[in-house]
Amino acid sequence: SFPLVFKNKELTEKYKIKFQNAGVEIRPIIAGNIQKQPFYKKYVSDIIDCKNADFIHENGFYFGNNPEMTNSELKLLCKLVKNG
Repeated sequence: SFPLVFKNKELTEKYKIKFQNAGVEIRPIIAGNIQKQPFYKKYVSDIIDCKNADFIHENGFYFGNNPEMTNSELKLLCKLVKNG
């Protein structure tokens, strides 16, 4: 996968829209801040401040890759990342 972390929420949203409009599936960076996941809250009650994990959780996503990607698919991904 290719993780992307942006400087702020506005850029994150801008790129999410670009990828979604191009038909590229994106996902949140796994786990970002795992304390925000429902299963974690179910079993752990001691929540601590994790500023860096929160930043990644709020300002990042990733898109997948695989060995069968075509040149066209690779070019699209490069274009989406390169052309801010």
